[in-house]
Amino acid sequence: MNWSAIKNIYRYVVIANNTIEYLGDDEYKIINWYKNGQKCWQTTFKNMQLHGKQIGWALDGDKRWEDKYKNGKQI
Repeated sequence: MNWSAIKNIYRYVVIANNTIEYLGDDEYKIINWYKNGQKCWQTTFKNMQLHGKQIGWALDGDKRWEDKYKNGKQI
């Protein structure tokens, strides 16, 4: 994992109080939570770019949206 990725993770996790899952090979998932413990949104980055699914949920847990990215571009 390079220094830019570490700074990005720091900003999301320590400053914004999100959760991060390291998936290996400069790939990680960031999860944002509602105060009630439900997931608000999650997104996956690879090599500092959006890569994979980006999903958002309503406060009651219902899925509201889902986008897919590859190398930073929506597909």
